Amino acid sequence: MQGSVAVHSVLGQGSCFTVVLPLPRCALPDLPAASGAQGPPAKPEPSQALRVLAAEDNAVNQILIKALLEKLGHHCDVVETGREAVRQVQLAPYDLVLMDIQMPDMDGIDATRAIRRMPGAPGQIPILAMTANVMREQQHQYLDAGMNGVVAKPFDVPALAAAIERAVRPASAIEATATPAC
Repeated sequence: MQGSVAVHSVLGQGSCFTVVLPLPRCALPDLPAASGAQGPPAKPEPSQALRVLAAEDNAVNQILIKALLEKLGHHCDVVETGREAVRQVQLAPYDLVLMDIQMPDMDGIDATRAIRRMPGAPGQIPILAMTANVMREQQHQYLDAGMNGVVAKPFDVPALAAAIERAVRPASAIEATATPAC
């Protein structure tokens, strides 16, 4: 692939491996246009833009989720641990939290429970689990902790947009905007 691999090692301290691959940059996929309940909305109008907090410890996933949310027209702040997510929702108003499940310091389930115990608006923020662990019993565990839904990793842009829509809009509002099928 015409790249390179390098290693820097210090006895008793560890090793750092670097892989460089000259890969072409690719564009994020376009979202389908809004068509009632058939698919997620296109890029939201400015009045629909959300302020989202993403709790994710993996640096690559942080970049990806921020780029995807911005492509969807939302503003995204990122924190690395559940404990930071709990602190951040107390400091700033958010419309949604995307919560990784497996994080150091405090996992997403414990962070969600801590947020749900907060009085007022912070305790009511819609929270979506972001995880590759999406077996039925795992999803029930996330919902039992107070999460509003689950977004599977790796991310699928239309599924992410639809999950966000379901989490932040009441079902009656979604039904009111849906076009009846003929």
